[in-house]
Amino acid sequence: MSALLNATTTYLEAEVLDVEPTSAGRLRVSRGRFRDKREVELDLTPLEGWLAEHPEAPPRRAAAGFAAGVGAALRSPTDARAENLSFVDAAGGLAPVLECETFALGAEAAGLRPWLQPFTDGLVVAYVVDVDRGQLLLGERRVAAWGVSDDRITSGARSMLYHRTRDLPLEEHPSSTCAFYSAGDGHDAARATILRDLDYNRLRRGLWFALPARNLLMLRDATDDADAARAFLAAVEAEWDQAEHPISRRVYTYEDTRTPNPITLP
Repeated sequence: MSALLNATTTYLEAEVLDVEPTSAGRLRVSRGRFRDKREVELDLTPLEGWLAEHPEAPPRRAAAGFAAGVGAALRSPTDARAENLSFVDAAGGLAPVLECETFALGAEAAGLRPWLQPFTDGLVVAYVVDVDRGQLLLGERRVAAWGVSDDRITSGARSMLYHRTRDLPLEEHPSSTCAFYSAGDGHDAARATILRDLDYNRLRRGLWFALPARNLLMLRDATDDADAARAFLAAVEAEWDQAEHPISRRVYTYEDTRTPNPITLP
């Protein structure tokens, strides 16, 4: 089994999917049983092609993003109630998730073209809706049917995530180099999209953030202290190395409180 096939299998299994290699070098992936069973046979050629076009991209991040897209698509309910869900009914359960852009390849391989918004550095924001039978991945076809503006969807999702976050504790990291959010709800990295809402003044003064794992957002005030910067970067690297679902090993900031960009620390 190739390294990419092996890594993708590991991340698919982490998405609580059943995975079986085929003799053709593909992966047969399924979820559920009996009438609720959904199955897809995955060809990793698009993922291999993406990695060839992005030689600087960490393969484990690409594989994790791809697997997350497959999982999100297969978990999306397909019953009539979910199919007919209106924006008004969905608004109270909307929330963003932050993933590598290979998320789109995985979701499409599982039959759903996701509606995405760019973030930065090869990362994208996808949107999910909590419904009675699970979590629905927002697709382009559904957004087109709703006929609402992009801003109404993204601002609604940020608002819901803000309300989920405002009472969460901002904990001190064991390295003592930063604070962090880690609610473990699948939205921790995506909380980077609402930093302006959580603490605008701190963001304006200068804030570094890192999202080494899906369930971890690390924060510290910008500093000219090179030792402190290196200690923060070391803590981010350590979290990235042990992440079950890696997102990025880089550090970011909001240049104008609105535009996220990666930065190079000393």
